[in-house]
Amino acid sequence: MKHRLQIPWKTLIAAGGLAAAILWGTAVDGLAAPLDDAKAAGLIGERPDGYVAAVAANPSPDVAVIVRQINTKRRAAYVEIAAQENVSVEQVGALAAEKIKSQAPDGEYFLSPDGNWIVK
Repeated sequence: MKHRLQIPWKTLIAAGGLAAAILWGTAVDGLAAPLDDAKAAGLIGERPDGYVAAVAANPSPDVAVIVRQINTKRRAAYVEIAAQENVSVEQVGALAAEKIKSQAPDGEYFLSPDGNWIVK
């Protein structure tokens, strides 16, 4: 039997807007274009916990910086929402990952639960 997270509806609504808020926030800071470009090039992919990672084992310094900056911003957003909704940061991240994946264009990379990169 597959278990689903039981999360209050308010949290689902908050997480539903989270992907857009994260992308908007990175656009303000000038990170959306580099992230989008790196994802389109297959250099960065989405993890199931709501964070990004370099697809290659030894990413370039530029890719490593983008990953670190995006994950820092996402973590801050997840912490804020988790505190507001009284749920774990991990739950918020997992919900954001689902939302991001559902809205992602074909061709982007996603890390599967078994640790392999798959292309949407």
